[in-house]
Amino acid sequence: MTAKHLLPTRESCPSPSAVRILQLTDSHCSSDPGQRVLGQDTRRTFSNVIRAILDSDVRYDFVLLTGDLAEDPVEEAYGFLREQLRLLKIPCYCLPGNHDDVGTMSRFLIGDNIRMESRIILDHWQIVCLDSTVPGESGGFLDDAQIELLQDAIASEPHKYLLVAVHHHPVPCESTWMDTMMIRNSQHLFAALDRFSAMARGVIFGHIHQTLDLTVRGVRFLGSPSTCCQFKPLSERFAIAPQPPGYRWIEITETGDMFTGVRAVGKPTRVSWRTASVTP
Repeated sequence: MTAKHLLPTRESCPSPSAVRILQLTDSHCSSDPGQRVLGQDTRRTFSNVIRAILDSDVRYDFVLLTGDLAEDPVEEAYGFLREQLRLLKIPCYCLPGNHDDVGTMSRFLIGDNIRMESRIILDHWQIVCLDSTVPGESGGFLDDAQIELLQDAIASEPHKYLLVAVHHHPVPCESTWMDTMMIRNSQHLFAALDRFSAMARGVIFGHIHQTLDLTVRGVRFLGSPSTCCQFKPLSERFAIAPQPPGYRWIEITETGDMFTGVRAVGKPTRVSWRTASVTP
C-alpha cells in the first residue's frame, strides 16, 4: 500500500516545509502487566517514553515504529501498544521485527492512527518501509519482493529524497554476537541505493538496541535506542548497557537535509552481564 500523507508544518521546525519524525523501536512490550523482559518492565518503559514525548515541547508529524514492538506477538501485547499510541494522536507507521507477527499486528494493533504502509509520500521526500523479517529466524533478509518494492519506489519518485526504514541492521554494529543477525543480503540494498545516490539520504533501523550513526557510500545509517533496554556496544557477547530507554528524532527539510539525535528517558538501566543465549 502507498500512503499519500502530506504533512502540516510546525512552528518548531526551521523551515516551513520541514517534517519532524519520531522513531520508536524494540519496545518488546509484554503480554501481561508487570511481566519483565531482560529485567525490564517493558510496558512501563514504553508508557514512560510516551509520557515524556507528550510532556515535551516538541511536536512530531508522525511516528515510525521499526519492529520488535511486542516480546510475544499476542493480542494482549498489541492491545497495550495500541492504547499507548492512540495518545500521540498522530499517524504511527509500524514495521514488523523478528518478534512480531504481521497477521496478529494487523488484527490487534492496526487501526485509528496506527498503520502499516510500505511507502509514505511527502512533498519532497518518500519513506520506504521494508520488511526484513524471516519466519522463525532472528536475523534479517530482504527477499525479492522487498528489493523490487524499493526499486519501484525509486523509479516512481526519482525527484524525491529517500529515507528507508527497516528493522534489522544492514551495516555491522561491531558487536560480534549481534552482527550474526544483521540483514545477510544487505548488498542488494546497497546496490539499489547506489543507483539512486543523488537522492538517497538515510536508512534507519532498530534491532541493535543502541545508537549508531555511520555514513557509508554517502548514505547515513542510523541505529536507534530501544524504549526498554540497551545492549552494550562493541561487545563479543550479549550484555546490557547502563543507558536508559530512549528514542530518536529526525527532521527532514525540502532541501534534502536530515537532522537527527536521540533522547534518553528515565534512569540508567542496571548493568547485567550475561553469557546465555538471547533473542533480540
